[in-house]
Amino acid sequence: MYRTTRGHSLISLLTTLVVSSILLGIGVPSMASLVTSNRLSTQVNQLAGALTFARTESITRNQHVIICKSKDQLHCSKESAWHEGWLVFVDDNQNHQYDENELVLLQNGMAQMNLRIDYAGFGSHAYVTFRPAGSTSSNGTFTLCDTTATDNARALIINRTGRIRTSTSKSDGTALVCG
Repeated sequence: MYRTTRGHSLISLLTTLVVSSILLGIGVPSMASLVTSNRLSTQVNQLAGALTFARTESITRNQHVIICKSKDQLHCSKESAWHEGWLVFVDDNQNHQYDENELVLLQNGMAQMNLRIDYAGFGSHAYVTFRPAGSTSSNGTFTLCDTTATDNARALIINRTGRIRTSTSKSDGTALVCG
């Protein structure tokens, strides 16, 4: 009578290890890229939500509403960076600065690690003003970049009517570059 042995040979074990190594080598970089892309999308959505909220509140309240960069979420600061946080408030006296008697509508703290947010707009790089009709004084673009993957950038573009849209390219069709 023959005795059957159960188990695997050394060759089948090595084959399994080689195939597993190849699959992991292919899968891990794409997983890191997916995580980076999702983190960037989350931040884009959070900022877009804050901008849309500010615009809606300006229309609802029939007042000027400002979103400004703020490191401490208590004061607007030209020296701070957008990724350090922002403040949304009703600007009663239209001085583009938060005063103690003005109503704070939203505060947002520091963005996720390795994320940079730049804003370029006519007039100011420190704030965006939404007028009572929901319009802004000028066009502007927020560029969001993950500093670990500079080829993966997104833009939030605000036009004068206050409409906000996202893009992965510049207005001339070329790819966004984190600078």
